[in-house]
Amino acid sequence: VETLLCDRAEEEDLQRALGELDARSHRVLVARFYHGKRLWEVAEKLGITRERVRQIEAAALRRLRRILSKQE
Repeated sequence: VETLLCDRAEEEDLQRALGELDARSHRVLVARFYHGKRLWEVAEKLGITRERVRQIEAAALRRLRRILSKQE
């Protein structure tokens, strides 16, 4: 039960942190990590290059880490 509560708390923290990202960064991370899309699939959907998706993803992950570290 304790593990389940910790998992839920972590999921809530992650959802809050995702909500602080700009819309494009949020879409990229959700597509990549929740829906398992590949870089080229996200790029095609958003009408940008695969390299740009990679850049947005990297920046969004850095921002997410900063947000989550502040929540601790």
